[in-house]
Amino acid sequence: MNTSAAKKDERALEIRFGPVDLAQVRVHTVDPGAILDDLTGRIASAPRFFQRAAVCLDLSCLGTEPTPAEARAVLDAIRRAGMLPVGVVQGPAFIEALSRALELPVLAPLRAPTKSPPVVQAAEPPYSGEPSLLHEQPVRSGQRIYARQRDLIVTATCTCMGHCAAGPWPVRRAIRPRACSVRSSTPSSYR
Repeated sequence: MNTSAAKKDERALEIRFGPVDLAQVRVHTVDPGAILDDLTGRIASAPRFFQRAAVCLDLSCLGTEPTPAEARAVLDAIRRAGMLPVGVVQGPAFIEALSRALELPVLAPLRAPTKSPPVVQAAEPPYSGEPSLLHEQPVRSGQRIYARQRDLIVTATCTCMGHCAAGPWPVRRAIRPRACSVRSSTPSSYR
């Protein structure tokens, strides 16, 4: 194969998108000394976890808009603590202009869903209170055993074409002496 043709097929890079977990440093003050002290204490408690960790700077909790010089001082404090700021979390209107001044990208905030999915529970089917139907004979091919509005217990075999049902769960396979009990409403195929 020609080496010049092989070089043309090689690419210098690929751009791929994927999920990236980033810690967010949410600051409540622009005082670099306070930020450095707090971060140093946190990093000391778990140095391998926080050391050289990529973080996003979240300025949404600040009461006032920081100047670019104040934001640079905050970023320097974060770097001196051992973390690596890689972006600014999207937030108030001033973030876009500040991110341009800092030459950092604006990243979407990572938030867990606030609503939990609804819990769906099946309605309790009506139960007539009748005693269970006990079937002790083999269920032959083509024979249907149905316990309307009550439990069905089959203790003998059921051939492959025999049908047993109690509610919407028909049994279409061999039941070697086993008991099966189901309580539910009437299925449409056995009415």
